[in-house]
Amino acid sequence: METKDIAEPNPWQPGRDTSQRVLAAVGKLGEEAGELASACCRILIQGINESDPGTGKGNRQRLLDEIADVWAVIELVLCQIEISETELHELFARMNRKYDMKVKWMELVNER
Repeated sequence: METKDIAEPNPWQPGRDTSQRVLAAVGKLGEEAGELASACCRILIQGINESDPGTGKGNRQRLLDEIADVWAVIELVLCQIEISETELHELFARMNRKYDMKVKWMELVNER
């Protein structure tokens, strides 16, 4: 069996040149993004107006809660990485381009 697709060991360590606060914030963002993805999948499986059978929490409310959590941690990450005015401008420009593109995409989606 060949092992060309298996990387050789190297001394890489996560975040060696990154502060613990940045690592913590980015890690929390990944965690919250995963919870948002889970809420989205639950809606795909059950529907937006259904509820979690275990907790009774509505899927719509869970989606909104998880969006709020991700949004909050995004702002935390941006503060921790000390984003510049130029980077912030580029971030919002990209966000606006993405939004405009997705609005056009949504117009192509046909309702049943």
